[in-house]
Amino acid sequence: MKKGLAYGAFVLLAYLVFLVASFPADRVYAYMKDSLEKTTLYGITGTVWSGAAKAAESDGRVFRTVRWGVRPWSVVLGRVDIRWSFDNGDAWGSGVAGLALDDTIKLRSLEALLPVSELQSFFPRLPAQLNGTLSIELDSAEYSPQEKRLSEAFGVVTWNNATVTVMEEASLGNFNMTLETNDDGITGTLTDEGDGPLSADGLLLLKPDNAYQFNATFAARDPQRRDLVQGLRLLGRPDAQGAVKVDYSGKL
Repeated sequence: MKKGLAYGAFVLLAYLVFLVASFPADRVYAYMKDSLEKTTLYGITGTVWSGAAKAAESDGRVFRTVRWGVRPWSVVLGRVDIRWSFDNGDAWGSGVAGLALDDTIKLRSLEALLPVSELQSFFPRLPAQLNGTLSIELDSAEYSPQEKRLSEAFGVVTWNNATVTVMEEASLGNFNMTLETNDDGITGTLTDEGDGPLSADGLLLLKPDNAYQFNATFAARDPQRRDLVQGLRLLGRPDAQGAVKVDYSGKL
């Protein structure tokens, strides 16, 4: 009897999930768009289960050729898993986003490629133009929109063909930051690839209260590169070997 009731409840839940997921996506969006204050979708096709949009605008940023696919059975685990992707041509990304009951977003298998220039607005006081591409490969990450806090991250972020322009453009090489999470928070280990013009060795700590601390040492491998030597002096006073140590801390 109990097994029969449990099976019946499971079948009913599966049917309801299928029914909701098969709704046309444009109709569902029409009902929900007023609650999506900072996000607008254009050219919606498909269903809630599997659909696409020609573009999505969120917080002033535009994402084109947006696609999604819901994994209905994840509802049984208390979350909704959505496989997503976008492709702007010079920028793209894909992964799985899990929306939990506590509004936490759990990201898995995240891959993205972005022009570094798109991140320039996050550094309004930086007296330099940043260029190159940012490659992101995260096995997992966890973000709380309400607290605006990244609480977990495992993976690697790479700045490829890094260039900085103050008066003239300076090529710096490639840099990796390996992200891990422990009891102290999220740690990011900064390294260069060993053959570029600029050597880098640093550690980033993002604490649970959104406080951060970044310590690093930078040096020009060729002391005759006057553009790099002079540029490093903008960060601090070089030591006897020409290396500059930086120490930044604050709160996001």
